[in-house]
Amino acid sequence: MRSAASRLAGADRAQLVVFEVEDTDLTFLTDLPPLHDLRVLYSAVKTVDAIAYHAKTLQTLELMLGWHPVTVQPLAQLHALRQLYLSRSGRPAVRDVPEALAHLRQLEHLILYGTKMPSLEDLASLPKLTGLALKVGSITSLDGLADLTALRFFEAWQVRGLSDLTPVAASPTLEVLYLESLRRAELPDFSTAVSLQHVKMDNLPLTAGLAGLAAAPRLRQVSITRRVFSEEEVAVLRGHPSLEAAFVPLRGRGLSDEDFQLGLRRPDEEPFTAYAAGVMGLPNLHEPTST
Repeated sequence: MRSAASRLAGADRAQLVVFEVEDTDLTFLTDLPPLHDLRVLYSAVKTVDAIAYHAKTLQTLELMLGWHPVTVQPLAQLHALRQLYLSRSGRPAVRDVPEALAHLRQLEHLILYGTKMPSLEDLASLPKLTGLALKVGSITSLDGLADLTALRFFEAWQVRGLSDLTPVAASPTLEVLYLESLRRAELPDFSTAVSLQHVKMDNLPLTAGLAGLAAAPRLRQVSITRRVFSEEEVAVLRGHPSLEAAFVPLRGRGLSDEDFQLGLRRPDEEPFTAYAAGVMGLPNLHEPTST
């Protein structure tokens, strides 16, 4: 610990990674200088109380839980936190997630993996939340999403029970949308999604077609994979007044990627990589996100 403390004390941005420690007692954190970035991965954490010791400086926290029952209520003290990746990978409960999140008023990017949330209404108190990703886990309702006044990016990946995406379409600020492996989700009418520009979807049923998405007034690019469409189904996208790029697989023989682009250019990945969409990680805190 003395050696680690000496090295961290001289760092402009003190980062500590705790990886694969079978019995993790985090009280050693109180013997370290102020941390800016903490990642505790694949380790058997029983309590997170000691993390609050770095409440004044900690900006990024990646915390993997699930080996033992844990309450994350102490995280409510992290008033400087800007990024949080909270993961539950085992059966034991991770308790008090909504109650803790509601106090992180500097939070800009939140990823919840394997956690249960009744809704997003507790996040409405977060004025700076720009990016939100729900991975695996379950949620009863997306109610409250449209009340996130700074939200620009939303991701839902393998979220059990998620079928109603109407709150997503109701967001007046959302610009980038990433949806993957939602077995029951259908696209609502996006005509009121006045900021939505970039959409990427993978492995969605989309039995109701693309008309709801095509209603988005400022849509710039659409990318869809693991679903094949007929020419009739994509007709609503052809001639869209603001659409610049597309990739939509079509049914038929001898078709190429150029045909799937609907006569437009291929979509850019940058709006999605800027928010670490579809990957198990946080975006770079020191690179500005732009769409």
